[in-house]
Amino acid sequence: MKRCSTLLDVFLLGQTEIVNLNHDVDRWLVKKGQKVRLANQRILPDAPHDGIVLNLAEYRMYVYSAKHPGEVMTFAHGVGRQDWKTPLGKTSIVKKS
Repeated sequence: MKRCSTLLDVFLLGQTEIVNLNHDVDRWLVKKGQKVRLANQRILPDAPHDGIVLNLAEYRMYVYSAKHPGEVMTFAHGVGRQDWKTPLGKTSIVKKS
């Protein structure tokens, strides 16, 4: 099992989420024995449960499995840049190189 030394080492949670859950914890220096809160439940976005859904406000990606209906995987992600907004809308992959 990997030992974490910063809050950001908890890689399944996004930076915003982990910091918001732990206001009293220094994100760069977690002390031994210090309690850290982790989100373990999610409300699925109000979107079709098909393919990949990005929840921009939550910095989260939801992947709905076609092979295993009812199975959802979720990952933290980053979106856009300050000077370049994330495009919105439904898209599809046409070709992979």
